[in-house]
Amino acid sequence: MSRLSYSLCALVAVVALAFSSCLLYAADAPPVNGPANINAIQQLKPGKGRELVLANCMPCHSTAMIAASHQTRERWDQTITKMQKVNGLWPILPSVRSKILDYLEATQPPSDPGLEKAKETAWAAPLYRPNPIW
Repeated sequence: MSRLSYSLCALVAVVALAFSSCLLYAADAPPVNGPANINAIQQLKPGKGRELVLANCMPCHSTAMIAASHQTRERWDQTITKMQKVNGLWPILPSVRSKILDYLEATQPPSDPGLEKAKETAWAAPLYRPNPIW
């Protein structure tokens, strides 16, 4: 057998091993309709307006992305506007938008006021959590 044949056999063996490992991992994973989904929704803090955030944001974002973002009310408002202009988010009634912003302002405020300035740099976009190195 040539070197190419041995290399090809080795590659096939590695791929087969990786595939079987994936199958074993998937067999141990919790069911999709089980507690994993409940935990994902519970990542957002309870509060008035949470159900509106779930209804309007969850079709495109995981709760982890929302829970990891910390912004001022103004930045949240800008984010919603950007989602509408760039990503095709549907129109939101002003009263509903206000309730969403009330919830986000109360539960997802900036963890550090200095982060708002850092978010304006190209290196920090998108910045969801403070970088301990900065």
